[in-house]
Amino acid sequence: MMSIRAFLDQARILIRPSYLRTRLFRRHRALSFVFLMAACLAVLHGAMTPARAQASCGPESETVLREQVLGGRDIAQAQRYLSCFPYGDGAPSVRRHERELRFETECRTALGTDDPTAVRSFILKSPDNPCAREALDHLKRLEALPTYKSYANSIFTGTQLARGRVADLRACAKSCGSRGEACAGYSFETGNAACTLWSAITGRLPRGQTESGALADVLLATAPDTRPAPPPVATAPTPDYDSLFEIGRGLDIPGGDIQMLPGIDFEACLMNCANLRACVGLTYSTEDSVCFIKNQILQTIRNPSAISAAKRNPAASAPPPAVASSGLETILQNVDLANDTDRAADYRRLGQGNINLCRQACERDQGCRAYTYNIGRKMCILKRSFQSRREFSGAFSGIKN
Repeated sequence: MMSIRAFLDQARILIRPSYLRTRLFRRHRALSFVFLMAACLAVLHGAMTPARAQASCGPESETVLREQVLGGRDIAQAQRYLSCFPYGDGAPSVRRHERELRFETECRTALGTDDPTAVRSFILKSPDNPCAREALDHLKRLEALPTYKSYANSIFTGTQLARGRVADLRACAKSCGSRGEACAGYSFETGNAACTLWSAITGRLPRGQTESGALADVLLATAPDTRPAPPPVATAPTPDYDSLFEIGRGLDIPGGDIQMLPGIDFEACLMNCANLRACVGLTYSTEDSVCFIKNQILQTIRNPSAISAAKRNPAASAPPPAVASSGLETILQNVDLANDTDRAADYRRLGQGNINLCRQACERDQGCRAYTYNIGRKMCILKRSFQSRREFSGAFSGIKN
């Protein structure tokens, strides 16, 4: 095969005036122009080749580099050969090899993703790729998976199907989708990578660092009718809870939630369960200061940020309350007592407290008729009156009888 240098030498001969006047030129004019055009194209290609690509050409010969490329699976090495020897003897075979390697890489990427849009783009871009049919089957499987409605900073209530640790939110959703209609939704706690799958969902509650998804719309959970009176100011000695409960630290009781009490301590959580006949146990979150009252205990799991307790004798009558009656009705969960036109009715604001201190402040104040506590802002608002009840996530309100 003629090299580029030979082309240039031939071009110099062809463009000499003495040659242009010869009979040979006139007789073989068409052939001479072909040589001229080929030489010009070779010169232009050398001028337009980036210096960086030329500099990447090592001391290897065309044959050695070609054997390395065809014997390996390195796309970058194949592209290096094509930049160094675009007209080499092995350029066609290397170009086919490079295309096959690129197709294989694109195929692995398409089959390894859970994004239907990316898989569909690969099929449309490479319909002739042998992997396209396999990618089409993968796309059908992805499109058959259920679509979940997302709820940020929320956790579901209902019946748990399974619970465990997974890599990320997508893995949690994929685990739920693989169970078909048996899984109604999922909740993923980003702090400890815990994934909870739900077979039935009754509502949702606000909880930070928790992402949930459900097949159907899920309304904010309202306070159940069995909710006991909130723990007021103690006027009697604290009962011996060790004799009433079996307490386990670092344990969590999944499922069976009938009530959630935010902003209280562990002792108040025990008190609420002791005074409620329906309660057989509880789980207290030390991170969020939230108490979960349970009406059944099926199993326990490890959770370093939880304390659980089970009644030693659930069938026994509830002991007499260890605190005085607060004079307030059951807390209204996720409800704000609003005063849109009478702002003066919200006459006092207390910050950096909790829901118990807010309730106690209203109870001691003769002018207080109701209160609203905002968990997110840790703000307590005492009210002389209120004009309406309005749904507000993370708000807890109480009204004096």
